[in-house]
Amino acid sequence: MSQYTTGELASAANVSVRTVQYYDSRGILIPSDWSEGGRRLYSEEDLNKLRMICYLRELDFSIPQIKEIIQDQHAESTLASLLDIHITSLETAAKLQEEKIKQLQFLRKTLQQDTNFTLNQLPDISLTMKHQLTWRHFAGKQVLKLLLVVTVFLSMIWIAKTKEMSWLAWPAAILYLGGLGYLIWNYYQQVLYLCPVCHKTFKPEPKAFLLARHTPRTRKLPCPHCQHTSYCVEVVENSTKH
Repeated sequence: MSQYTTGELASAANVSVRTVQYYDSRGILIPSDWSEGGRRLYSEEDLNKLRMICYLRELDFSIPQIKEIIQDQHAESTLASLLDIHITSLETAAKLQEEKIKQLQFLRKTLQQDTNFTLNQLPDISLTMKHQLTWRHFAGKQVLKLLLVVTVFLSMIWIAKTKEMSWLAWPAAILYLGGLGYLIWNYYQQVLYLCPVCHKTFKPEPKAFLLARHTPRTRKLPCPHCQHTSYCVEVVENSTKH
């Protein structure tokens, strides 16, 4: 059976001597034997263990976790449990990283589109990104409601036309206009606007809300706090209370 000194083991596993010594000091790579001169000697099994440790470390397993796997009599079951925990942890970290990437992309896009951008606007962008996920969920629900109203309207018109029930067109039109009116009012009730100048939120008057120039996420409104008129960012009212 082959035996390796610390240097030979490190060379065989393609790691540094310091790495082998570190794992020895942490109690996860104990030498199988000692030479007459007191030098550490490692076996083929130790070499395989070192390679396994290096692989688990590449997967970001901690030393205590690796030690738990090595020392447990049911190593395979322990590994399976730790893998589940590790996967969940990495998925959470990946989501956080993905969110950071989105923020960076949003900031980069803002810099490209707004030639008058200043560093003073960063707090506004930060607030916008924090509310963005909530706003998307809210906007998605509003779209579904709109699709429902349109579907009901078109269904009633189709029935009126195919069944020769022309009188049904009037209730369909009333229902459609009433549904649109309700959706617009409900939308207005649930949103606030974030001023890019003073970074405060406010709810505009209904008339200003309806007549203001707007994009999918902003409306050009006068801020009641700082009196500036600018494109204010739309946020969901409930999200501003967190």
